[in-house]
Amino acid sequence: MKHGQFFRAWMGLQLLLGGTLLFSLAAAPVANDLAEATLLFSRVLQIVRQDYVDPEKTNYRDLIYASLRGMLRTLDPHCEFFDPEGYKQEKYESEGETSGLGIVVAQVSGVFTVVSSMDNAPATQAGVRAGDQITAVNDVPTRGLTFDKLGRLLSGEPGQMVKLDLLRAGSSQRLQLSIKREIVHTSSIRDARLISTETPAAAKVGYLRVTEFVAHTADEIGRKLEEFKQAGASAFILDLRFNPGGLVRSAVDTSALFLPGKTLVVATEGRSGSNRQDLSTPDRDGPFAVLPMAILVNGETASAAEIVTGALKDANRAVVVGETTFGKGVIQSEVPLPDGAAIKFTTAEYFTPRHNAIEQRGIVPNIMATFSLDEARAFLLQDRRAYLNAEEKALVDHFKDEPLDRAVDALRAYLAYK
Repeated sequence: MKHGQFFRAWMGLQLLLGGTLLFSLAAAPVANDLAEATLLFSRVLQIVRQDYVDPEKTNYRDLIYASLRGMLRTLDPHCEFFDPEGYKQEKYESEGETSGLGIVVAQVSGVFTVVSSMDNAPATQAGVRAGDQITAVNDVPTRGLTFDKLGRLLSGEPGQMVKLDLLRAGSSQRLQLSIKREIVHTSSIRDARLISTETPAAAKVGYLRVTEFVAHTADEIGRKLEEFKQAGASAFILDLRFNPGGLVRSAVDTSALFLPGKTLVVATEGRSGSNRQDLSTPDRDGPFAVLPMAILVNGETASAAEIVTGALKDANRAVVVGETTFGKGVIQSEVPLPDGAAIKFTTAEYFTPRHNAIEQRGIVPNIMATFSLDEARAFLLQDRRAYLNAEEKALVDHFKDEPLDRAVDALRAYLAYK
């Protein structure tokens, strides 16, 4: 649709709505408000179009998109407007997928550097190696770019080609690779290992760090915990620190791994407490509903991660260790728009099984154990240990994960008592 057609269709819709409401006596005040606001908006739109110094920034589509972004942003911090490209990427990510090259990038000494490349991903097959410095993407130099801008350059529609300019680590070799974007499946589990305790009888504790809740997260966790169980694990630790959440369904499925059948996981309520919906586990017990467990959380644990934490805490199924969680307990509904864009806005709130609100309150742990800023930084830096500068390496080398130690101690004490 051309810009002129887009604007005329949009204005026609507004005038139709305004006219219909304007001639309805019952809705006259609302109609008046709508008509006045619409006229004000169209007046400002025309002024900007006519007089703004840079005409490249004033096409109707971009201005209206910017207005929609601003409108959604003023409602609450969780509401968003997605342009068509952004909405496609959002849908990929909610399924635990991304359309891109399959690389993890970090800034090392101020330079965007490939930290890792996923097995069988497009970048790996094209010859990209961990340690390669990205100097340009599609002829756009990366110096001075933000992570957000770099991400937009690397990701996009599958099947499209991306040109990378690379400087190979440890040499002066410069490479230029053309790589086709593909759908890449990402793992929710960042770290998985067995921790041996001193007592009782050198018990083993399975540790899982889960970074998000996407469509396949519960299946991933279930497979890994089964491996731990086969290896002799007597207890589990689920690390949800810095986990921003994800899909509600994934949170319910994950909780179901650890809870008896027909157990309430989370309740949702819409405007004025209406439309309550209870989300419960299936009518069978979860495969790991017996072994003791702990959950690690911090102030960045949010949304779906808080649903899991609240459900297992309320059911006395897990001891929660760490800091009070972020407190994002609202449901966003996504509404696609005719041109491929979409809006995401708040339509309901979450409540734990004991009807405790999550929004702006969070989940309070059973055992408080906090990170300092340096400790939190060291925890996150561990993911790229091979690409740290001297100061970062020293920080990681001296890092002691006290919350994890407290969780292990709690489980060890429980096993000894048992």
